[in-house]
Amino acid sequence: MAVNNGLNYNFIKQTLESNHQREIQSIAEHIQNSIEQSRAGAKLYEDMIGEMLRTASIAIQHSLPPKLEDVTTEQLIQLKNQMNLEDLSLMEKTADDIVVSKSTNPNQVGMSTKSWGLWYRAFTELFEQKNVTLDWGQKLPHFWSGPYEVATSDTKSILKWGYYYDGTTDYIIDPFVDNSKYRAYQNTTGTDAIIKNTLAAYPFLLEITGINPQTFGQEIKFDTPNGELETLVHRPYFLGSYEMKNESKDALYVQTAINSNQTVSYRDVLNDKPIEKTFIPIATDELQEALGINPVGVHETRNVYVLCLVSDYKQVESRMNQDFYSLLTTIFLISAGSIVLLVLIMRIIVRYRDKAVQQTAKTYAEEVNQMFLNIRGQRHDFLNHVTVIHSFVQLQKYDALKNYTQSLIGEIVTLNDLIQIGQPEIAAIIQAKMVEAINKKIELVHEFESMSKIASGVKAVDMVRIIGNLIDNAFDEVQQLPPDRRWIRCRGWLEGKQFHFAIVNPVTRPLTPEETKQMFKDGFSTKNGAHSGLGLPITKQLIVKYKGEIQVKPEAEQIQFHIMIPIS
Repeated sequence: MAVNNGLNYNFIKQTLESNHQREIQSIAEHIQNSIEQSRAGAKLYEDMIGEMLRTASIAIQHSLPPKLEDVTTEQLIQLKNQMNLEDLSLMEKTADDIVVSKSTNPNQVGMSTKSWGLWYRAFTELFEQKNVTLDWGQKLPHFWSGPYEVATSDTKSILKWGYYYDGTTDYIIDPFVDNSKYRAYQNTTGTDAIIKNTLAAYPFLLEITGINPQTFGQEIKFDTPNGELETLVHRPYFLGSYEMKNESKDALYVQTAINSNQTVSYRDVLNDKPIEKTFIPIATDELQEALGINPVGVHETRNVYVLCLVSDYKQVESRMNQDFYSLLTTIFLISAGSIVLLVLIMRIIVRYRDKAVQQTAKTYAEEVNQMFLNIRGQRHDFLNHVTVIHSFVQLQKYDALKNYTQSLIGEIVTLNDLIQIGQPEIAAIIQAKMVEAINKKIELVHEFESMSKIASGVKAVDMVRIIGNLIDNAFDEVQQLPPDRRWIRCRGWLEGKQFHFAIVNPVTRPLTPEETKQMFKDGFSTKNGAHSGLGLPITKQLIVKYKGEIQVKPEAEQIQFHIMIPIS
């Protein structure tokens, strides 16, 4: 018993662990869907800002002379204010670089872009082709814009730049705006809001992080004249926070999740708190927020990131313990309910069996009583027969005596004909109906074959009721006919695994199609006098009970009922 309880405990524990993992996966999928939708909305919002910068660039182009040497700083400041920009710069191509030559921000002037990776490549394509083919950033005719990024001239500022060049000037127009509106969007309906709401909805979640697998575990910084620059696109994580740190172990699990494309997790104690970290690889169509740098120093994109969920495992264990005891209680209640249900079923079976026995006893008692009445009638008739015989002898009417005794012997032989059917219940009902037929002056002819294969029991008792009801129905009909038409033919046989019984008798009148349809409904009867109209409906209910079938074949002068009941 101890072994069994141990096995049950382990099974339930594993089940609850699996449920927890499924819950984490479900939450992750929910977060993933929400974040991806939010990222798509944020990208659309950012693209709208990019389109605004392009529109501003075209307006600026029409307001400035085409030669860079003819543009003044005062003109740029005036246009910056008119367009409500953070700043405005102009860039020109040199022999081996692209530099900022004029700007409303003095810190921008003279800045080289040769080390800017994908940005420098976009600038080069603009100068050479007037359009950008780079598969990253926002591309519009004669225009390109990258995602929000930290400013090289001021590492505390996060800005969005637009770059426009159509060949009519000798410089790229570079307007840019701050991220105040974009940050407000993120805090209200963006990924930051989704993460905040998710943590509030699931108290056992401590932290959610969107990890850049290309840079996680590395420290990528660039030296600028204004200090070290840590770009946003190279951050080790770009969503949520990363306070629950175990960088070396986390880096290993991040790469395992990416390489296997499977969810992986581990448990640990961080900041004196038992936690579980789950790493889920997320594939996405566009991931502009995260870049990597390959071994030769070239920036590269990869449309996959890792979603990391940190759970308070103490809370998880507490919930699992509650679920464990709830499950035990449920199992106990189900077991107790099953026992009660089993007892009820056994009682129903016993009751049904007792009812069947009572029904059998009632049927047999009715038929035995009828036979006793017939025997008493025969005794009474016997005295009458003896009186008649004595009278014929006294009167010496020997021919009449001979005819009378021959008729009497024929009736007695018919009455005492033992029915060799082979199935006791069916034999009993046919024997009883034979006696009843003789008393009612009805010719009842029967033929039964191979009935011994039908076992005694509840089904046999119901077959007796079916056969009895059909013969009684025939009795009621033929008793309304002249004596020479009072006949009934019935036959029983087995065919495959089905019992067949057919009965034919003449009718007082042909049945209409409507009467044929109605004959199995409660209370319907075509007979005169006090008839309940229940015999045929009860018969059909019994046949349907055993998945059997009854067929009615009405003709002009007779009617046939044919039943089929499976016996196995």
